Amino acid sequence: MKKGFIFFSMLTMLLFTVYSCEDGDEELVPTSISNLRSEAREGVVMLKWDIPADSNYFFLEVSYDDPRIARKVKKLASIYTDSILIDELLNRFGNYKFSVQPFSTTYTPGQIVSIEAACLPVQPSYSILSEREMKLTADNLYTNAQESSEGAIINLLDNDGSTFFHSSWSKDIPGTHYLQLNFSEPLKEQGFKFKFKNRANSANKPSIIEISISEDGTNFTTVTTIDEGLPTTSGSEYTAEPILLMDFFQPKHIRFSVLQTNSGTSYFTMADFWFYECVVGIVDPEHDAL
Repeated sequence: MKKGFIFFSMLTMLLFTVYSCEDGDEELVPTSISNLRSEAREGVVMLKWDIPADSNYFFLEVSYDDPRIARKVKKLASIYTDSILIDELLNRFGNYKFSVQPFSTTYTPGQIVSIEAACLPVQPSYSILSEREMKLTADNLYTNAQESSEGAIINLLDNDGSTFFHSSWSKDIPGTHYLQLNFSEPLKEQGFKFKFKNRANSANKPSIIEISISEDGTNFTTVTTIDEGLPTTSGSEYTAEPILLMDFFQPKHIRFSVLQTNSGTSYFTMADFWFYECVVGIVDPEHDAL
């Protein structure tokens, strides 16, 4: 009985060896890709290659070390594609080494082709964390074109829709009419927004507003122009999207120039005006701690 068991075990090992050799003989060595190249994008590298005419690989394995997560990443590409998008990369890590290896239908690995490439820097993203209204006073308000017969600028602060500010219509004022906010100290936060209410009539409503900022009250830098979405109906209100100051400076002066009204006049009206500072949250993957 014992001899029979030993014989059976030896026979099993022999058959396994024979079949293993036969399987090895049937292994299909995959062809290799050629002309591996890269295209840098923001936080992304696009890898491209040429598929050989006699291609017989089943899929490609693309691998690289990712310092952001401290491990090797592997992605698969099918025989039917000649490119793959590698995302969630950071320019701060410099060149990544990408290795592309073909596998056949017998899962036999082929020749590895490698390339080093870096992505373009990922730009910071911003979000508004909170906002607070700045209570304006008469000292904060200025206009280059006050109408002398009606519509004093102080009316913008009374929260009364029946009163209004009117820029000059009885006297020609050279240049664009504007409303300007002046502060004794620079804004503390990295963003601001504003809101206004239109006068209770149908004419002289701002339809294009250019917003510019200044440190000294003389030299102004345009930060944005609002040329759509401004309401022109009687008594309507408009709340602007927050304006970010990341690429600018902390201003002491903010100018709202009315480039166009719904009735085509150089002068404009407003009933009320509010101003807010915005606390901005910044996510900067290229510089934030991991």
